[in-house]
Amino acid sequence: MKTVTIILALLFAACVTVTVIVLMTSNVTVSVTGITAQSASENPALFAQVLADMGEGAGVTEADMADCTFYTWRIGVDNSTFVRLDMLEAAIETKPEDIASLGGLKTVSVDAHSRTELAVTVLTRNPDHPKRELTVSWYLWGQANRRTLTVQ
Repeated sequence: MKTVTIILALLFAACVTVTVIVLMTSNVTVSVTGITAQSASENPALFAQVLADMGEGAGVTEADMADCTFYTWRIGVDNSTFVRLDMLEAAIETKPEDIASLGGLKTVSVDAHSRTELAVTVLTRNPDHPKRELTVSWYLWGQANRRTLTVQ
């Protein structure tokens, strides 16, 4: 009986050790993989779509196209956990000169031990893009998690 107790205690200790190691090495990594700037006049179809989505009272017209720029941030998310990330979202801080923010609130899931990439686009009148806060949120084990990065 004493031998069985010792064996069970060792098995329990081994299980606890493996569980702790797995949980300590499992994490979610968020990084900005790139940024592109494109004049709105280079993509008139997207500009027209943004105007159509905004409606009549937007304060922006086709004539403003030459003064506007699309900035797109690509965000890489690595899920090295053993469970799926649910409802992954990315949002960029808007500035007063911004006209619209596109694509960041697309909700996706990321399987265990996989990587995905999101894109967040801002249409702005400002030719220089100031520092902004980029927030990536997800649910893991039913809990909301968030990472905030400062991007330029």
